[in-house]
Amino acid sequence: MTKIKLRDLGFCYFYQGDYAKAARLFGTADAALADVVAFGRVGWSPAKLRLRDAEYARLRELMGDAEFEAAFRAGATLSRLQAVEVALDRVRN
Repeated sequence: MTKIKLRDLGFCYFYQGDYAKAARLFGTADAALADVVAFGRVGWSPAKLRLRDAEYARLRELMGDAEFEAAFRAGATLSRLQAVEVALDRVRN
C-alpha cells in the first residue's frame, strides 16, 4: 500500500508544479514496485503503463532529461521512510 501512496503523492506534487519532488517520489515508488512486479505478485496493466509513461514523458519535458533522471535516480535510492520525509518537506530537494 505504501508504494501506491508514494506514487499518488508524486502525482500531487507533479500537478502542483514541484517537479523535482514528484520525480523523486516516482523513483522511490517505481523501485519499490519493481520488486513486487518481479515476483509476479502485481502487474502493470497496459492502460496504467501508458498513463505512467505519458506522465513521465511530460515531466521529462518540463524538467529536462538530465534533471528528471537525476531526481528519479535519487528517489530510487530512498527508503519508504525517507521518501515520506521528502513528501512532508522535512528534506529539501
